[in-house]
Amino acid sequence: AYMGEGEPPLIPDFEFLTAAEPNRMAFRVIQDCNWLQGLESSIDPSHTSYLHRLSPGPVGGALEGSDARMFSDDIRPRLAVEHTSYGCRIHALRKMSDGNNYLRVNNYLYPNGTTPVSSEPPPVGGYQGRWYVPMDDVTHCRFEFIYHRRGLDKARWIASKGDEVAPDKRHVRRASNRYLQDRDEMKRDDTFAGMGRYAPGQDAFAIETAGAIQDRTLEHLGSTDIVIIEVRKALLGAVRQLEETGEAPGLSRDPVANKFPDFICTSAYVPEGEDGPTYCRRVLGRG
Repeated sequence: AYMGEGEPPLIPDFEFLTAAEPNRMAFRVIQDCNWLQGLESSIDPSHTSYLHRLSPGPVGGALEGSDARMFSDDIRPRLAVEHTSYGCRIHALRKMSDGNNYLRVNNYLYPNGTTPVSSEPPPVGGYQGRWYVPMDDVTHCRFEFIYHRRGLDKARWIASKGDEVAPDKRHVRRASNRYLQDRDEMKRDDTFAGMGRYAPGQDAFAIETAGAIQDRTLEHLGSTDIVIIEVRKALLGAVRQLEETGEAPGLSRDPVANKFPDFICTSAYVPEGEDGPTYCRRVLGRG
């Protein structure tokens, strides 16, 4: 939806929005907190090693090859952020138990989107797009777009949601039932959070229990919050641009300009000594 004046901008030409129908699908769920909390849950690469930590080995995820080790082998990733025309490029580099240097490249998209890459071992074939749309100050809708270059097993994706989303389009795990947390599950080391293996439900726990509108004056940000900090800078810069020019960043009405040649969303094993920004410069031919 475009609620501004004049001609609507074009739908951004990202694969998860414009690919052929067999390669993409979408879900939605309503979450009970401010939209920015939902957005920040998707851009933070560090939380996956804790909130979503699972027992070792394949996790039976919605994409073939999803593996818990992609998050749990190294719980202290080296983080880097680059500001881009479409938002921010986010790098998380982990040293795996087999000696590989595992790099994940995710993105923040203006104004309220993210693209987390899938957790299948490299080379990956897909990623997710997520859009956090405010319904009011204390409620938002999380739109989840699934994209894979080799096509999707849509029935399996639907099955992966199982009974986790109720008919009211809210998570079955919610504050009123304490997110169905199972302490025995935590003791068995099946999961870190004790909330099953459905990651969006775990995210909902983290963002909703921070309050309907999180009081950020009480925060104590640390080194692992560099991504949160840089994305907030990008958002504040976008607000200033809108106030000064009347046009927000990330919008295009020209089909020729509605391209993002510097967009990368992937994971890879990189050589020793290479970090995320260096890898992306190499891939883009700028190294």
